[in-house]
Amino acid sequence: MKNNILLLATLFIAFEMSAQVGINTSNPQTTLDVNGDLRVRTVQDNSATSDQYLVVDTDGYVRKTTFDLSGTFITEFMGYSTNNDTSVSDTSIISRINSITASFNTGNFNASTSVFTPPIDGIYRITMTITARRVGSLIPQPYYTFGLARSTGAGENIGQWVARFSLTGRIISESYNIVGHTATFTTAVNLLASETYYFGHAADTRILAFPNDGNGGGPGTYYAIERLVQ
Repeated sequence: MKNNILLLATLFIAFEMSAQVGINTSNPQTTLDVNGDLRVRTVQDNSATSDQYLVVDTDGYVRKTTFDLSGTFITEFMGYSTNNDTSVSDTSIISRINSITASFNTGNFNASTSVFTPPIDGIYRITMTITARRVGSLIPQPYYTFGLARSTGAGENIGQWVARFSLTGRIISESYNIVGHTATFTTAVNLLASETYYFGHAADTRILAFPNDGNGGGPGTYYAIERLVQ
């Protein structure tokens, strides 16, 4: 027992005298000198903007630095339509745009249902580049609406607009060629983590993914959701 205590005391004194620990090196240059890779298996999530960040300089030294992210937008989702999407023939319904493929996704956009769930409450910037045309199954309307809707029921197309824009009926009329009309819309709205949202379009419209005719092709339809850091 005495020998064990003496050994522990000796190791403790040696550690205190050394003041520097080397891993995979016999000549540590700092308090902790790691010659090799560093892996952290679990890191706590934190959305605070006052945290400091660790960076590594060209000599391998880890230092603290502060980035003020307040007022900047962090991308949560970017995607595009991979198939044309035709709305339902009901002017009281906001049709959900399906067949959206993610080019960047933090995990909050469900590609199988085309539904976005905000990670936290906050202000989000919504950008849509829509290529659309009128289907022609209903009486022509003076304008047609597109945007982001909040899901308000169990049905796929049950929702309420939270961000929307309109295109006049004339420019997306079925009399125009099949490449449709393209417009980009950007706005910022408050979204809640307890709600789900989807990109939608009005009745009697068709979202075009890769429009093409004998004269060339249209740009397609794209989406982006970004969160404002406050």
